[in-house]
Amino acid sequence: MRQLSLFLLVTLFCSATALSAQSAQFTLSEKEMFRISGDSNVRAWQAEITKAEGTLIFNSTASGALHEIESLSLSIPAESILSDSNVLNGTMHNSLRSEEYPQILFSLTEVHSAEPDGDAFLIEAAGFVHAAGARYPVTMSVRAYLSESEIRFRGSQILLMSYFNIDPPTAMMGMFRADDEVEILFDLLFTATQP
Repeated sequence: MRQLSLFLLVTLFCSATALSAQSAQFTLSEKEMFRISGDSNVRAWQAEITKAEGTLIFNSTASGALHEIESLSLSIPAESILSDSNVLNGTMHNSLRSEEYPQILFSLTEVHSAEPDGDAFLIEAAGFVHAAGARYPVTMSVRAYLSESEIRFRGSQILLMSYFNIDPPTAMMGMFRADDEVEILFDLLFTATQP
């Protein structure tokens, strides 16, 4: 059932897309929403991910029909994560060790399932997040919306800063203390690119 659902997802998605003989590539073209939110002992906070690059590649059969996701990767410059507070920005970038590790990376390792869910597909997947010199495995549920040559992923993911050996930031001589838990919220559009 899992393989059939994934096959249907890809078949529906690619029926109107021009494909190369070996694979089809999609790149991140729009960030409708891409942010980090968290809480603290003072107030909730959020920061926008203002820059990101991403690539999604499907394998194809000899006839050109796509049949599985080969790879999905995202790259975020750590210093492109910006809030409305310069103090918080500096604290975040220092905590992420952005000078030593300038990129935060996500790489997909496995798609567990892709099931129809209303006007979308619910995808269960696993991968790794690399940040501040550490790597942490994640599993996630993502909704995928398909059109002729685009795929939009919407969802959220809870992470703990301590997964990456990051101490939750403090400021104002310890008067501000961020919680360990953060939530990544995303609405990302990938568009087919010519081979």
